[in-house]
Amino acid sequence: MGFLWIWGWVSLCCLAESPIKTLTPKSKTAPQKTIGVSPKKLQPKVVEAPLPISTFESVSFSALLGTPLIHENFNEKRFAAFTQHFLFSIPIQRLDPSLFLHFETGPGFSFARLTFESPPLSYTHLFLLVPAHVRLIYSISKSFHLEAYSGIMLRAVEYDSRDTTDGGTRWVKGSDLLNADGGLGFDYNISSPLKIRALVGYQFLLAGMELTL
Repeated sequence: MGFLWIWGWVSLCCLAESPIKTLTPKSKTAPQKTIGVSPKKLQPKVVEAPLPISTFESVSFSALLGTPLIHENFNEKRFAAFTQHFLFSIPIQRLDPSLFLHFETGPGFSFARLTFESPPLSYTHLFLLVPAHVRLIYSISKSFHLEAYSGIMLRAVEYDSRDTTDGGTRWVKGSDLLNADGGLGFDYNISSPLKIRALVGYQFLLAGMELTL
């Protein structure tokens, strides 16, 4: 009996000292990771609208009114005569995204009314003109453009209203037939196909409208 009592007391002491283990079942699925999404990735991608096609890639028509500027003669004096030009500008090549090369030509005329007091005389004088220019255009912005041009001015026909031998209609000969021409100018868009155009040249000072066809 003493032995049984001692063995029971030792067993109770061992049970008291050892901690009780709690069994927890293992999860069959691994915990899922939370993936954070950046607010920038949720924003829709902004697609930039394509730039409009330049109007200088198409044929244009200009109606310009002006006056003789540097190259003057007896019949044409600055602000005493005026000129009208109807010009077609034809694209040759796009040299750069902002640089265009054109060929420009078309009919025109210059008109002068001359009056003399002694002897009393009044008559009109008319030149039929055909310019032929190489035109270089540089677009500074969508609305404002600079240009330079160079070429020749053909004065094909001359009309004089006098009854003398100097009067009548005749073909121009000599130094007045072909004249060098050149100058600078600018264009300003007031709408998509329509521009204000001004030119300061050796032959004429011109201003008017340009329309893309």
